[in-house]
Amino acid sequence: MASGGRATPPSVGGRPHPGAERRGDVLTRERGRQMNSPTLLGSPTTLPATVTAGSHVTYGWAFGDETTGSGTVVTHTYPGAGVYTAVVTAGNPASVMTATTTVTITRPGLFVYLPLVLRTGD
Repeated sequence: MASGGRATPPSVGGRPHPGAERRGDVLTRERGRQMNSPTLLGSPTTLPATVTAGSHVTYGWAFGDETTGSGTVVTHTYPGAGVYTAVVTAGNPASVMTATTTVTITRPGLFVYLPLVLRTGD
């Protein structure tokens, strides 16, 4: 839209896909094209958001673990394994819109490398 126009709904993680769900005017996505969830515990999760039109748009994030951030692309390291709902609010002087996405944080697995050689003391 023209400068100063109404912002269109945010898209979390990239373009809409067949699994996208609309709630009112807001696009909700389970996994974004660029979002790196599921993420291993201790590693940062990247969360991008965009609007297709509008100007002077700001982005505020609530990561679902009582912390916040701002920007079109944010990284966040979650404190524990689990499923979190990240909420992005995109707004300008004409409009404010919200979108959510699910973030999954997993624990690293236990790896054993073979061959495993055990020796007794001689």
